[in-house]
Amino acid sequence: MKKFHTMEDAVEFAATLCNSWTDAFSADNKYNADEIAGMAGIEDDEHPLDEDGFFAVSPAGAIGICDDGEAINWLFISGAAPNEDLPPKFTAAPAAKFCPKCGKPVISGARFCGSCGEKLG
Repeated sequence: MKKFHTMEDAVEFAATLCNSWTDAFSADNKYNADEIAGMAGIEDDEHPLDEDGFFAVSPAGAIGICDDGEAINWLFISGAAPNEDLPPKFTAAPAAKFCPKCGKPVISGARFCGSCGEKLG
């Protein structure tokens, strides 16, 4: 899941994952990429987010808003995966750790690099 500071940026990314959405509150309302992009511009102009807020995009392209930096209110459901299991809170993917000497990925909590033997933090 990725997060964005504007709805326009979120929609632009979501459009690379799917090309249609339904309103999360009314499945009768369906949108294509152009329609949702137009709504995003208006939303960003009329309702800018606080510093803790952001828009979230699911792996299938669903779009949600997180006003408080934690709980996600899903706004648009991806037409590509209408039954996607959408999380109630944003969870960042764990940061990958790499050896400072050789640059190879290291196992979280390891004391030494498995590739070159460098002592880790």
